[in-house]
Amino acid sequence: MRKFIKYSLVLSLGMVINFAAICQNNRDPIVYTTGSYRDANGISHACYWTGTVRTDLPVPEGNIGSGAGFIIIESNTIYIGGSYTDSDRKQHPCYWKGNVRTDLTLPEGFDMYASMGIAVVNNTFYSGGWLFDRSRSELSACYWRETMCTILAPGNSSVEYFSVVNDTVYTAGWDDNSSDNACYWIGTTKVYLPPRNSSMVSALTVVNDTVYTAGSYKDRDRNQRACYWIGNRRTDLTFHGRAVAMIVKNDTVYSAGYYDDENSERRACYWVGNSRTDLPIPSNKYSIISTITAMNDTVYTVGYYGNSEENYHACYWEGTNRTDLPIPSGTIVGELRLSVANGTVYTAGVYGEKHNENDNDPRVTLGGHRDLTGVPIWLKNTTACYWIGNRRIDLPVPTGARNSRLVALVVK
Repeated sequence: MRKFIKYSLVLSLGMVINFAAICQNNRDPIVYTTGSYRDANGISHACYWTGTVRTDLPVPEGNIGSGAGFIIIESNTIYIGGSYTDSDRKQHPCYWKGNVRTDLTLPEGFDMYASMGIAVVNNTFYSGGWLFDRSRSELSACYWRETMCTILAPGNSSVEYFSVVNDTVYTAGWDDNSSDNACYWIGTTKVYLPPRNSSMVSALTVVNDTVYTAGSYKDRDRNQRACYWIGNRRTDLTFHGRAVAMIVKNDTVYSAGYYDDENSERRACYWVGNSRTDLPIPSNKYSIISTITAMNDTVYTVGYYGNSEENYHACYWEGTNRTDLPIPSGTIVGELRLSVANGTVYTAGVYGEKHNENDNDPRVTLGGHRDLTGVPIWLKNTTACYWIGNRRIDLPVPTGARNSRLVALVVK
């Protein structure tokens, strides 16, 4: 159940506020972030922040935890998706439109779910992800249109990337009981990404009804190679690497990821087409990337660097110019998000102390995130935050609360 562990803390979707009154011409962009925090009793609460103003999202009384995830602003309305867990430890998917919660169908036999994206098209809400059957320890790929769930492949399959274009649902993930069987679905029609049994998908985007995906595959010698696919036609990138994020602009594919150099040190990079650009870091350190965007011919990426002897550092690159993101001494940062508005770089994430195996304090996993050496990251006493450039702004929680978590960032 490697995939279940990876996404043991789920993401979610949907909420709406009419904020036309606060949208004025020539105003500074507004930063929206979503996530959760734990109160003094250890109960998690779904919430979002507008700047530094926190709003808790309503859930049924008696729940033992809730979380907010992906956010979309459509026609001056905010949609945030999420979930809550009842006293029987069953997790219920939902979304909020304004302060009105709508529960999504959880098919019989399933106990948990994860959302990997949301969309709102023609006032219709969509979400994609997976369901989990605890009794069988199985995932099932699925998506929702409004409240109705469509299961794409029952039994150990997963949707991990999601998009909707003109009311058509596109999803990407894996099937056939293996994360090495990468595929995508158009509606319910499945397309495998070659080579079978050796490919992994890490990103999805759809442009003019063409499906673009990125990830990696293993060749006949079991060497991993970064790549992207247009439809099911593969373009190879760098050996011993992986593409983890992508965008498409003006028919050009921008992908970002990493590769292992001749000294087996991990190097962050991005590709324009199949031309690679390495991202500079201090010497004798590893680096990886989380995501990528491009604006006015400038590529922006966000990620980490460090080495096996020290905590890694968060940073973003504007082209190849690196800017470090400050956090308090003795903490680790993760769950990085990126947005660019009016030429200003906005990033968001969470920082906290490293949780050791023998600690009694509650711990937080960073969404399956791993450090530069491949070890899962567990933190304690976490604080959600965002940065404007390199200026950090911590997101407030109630007195006595701890372990806040950040899932999504939108700047409008």
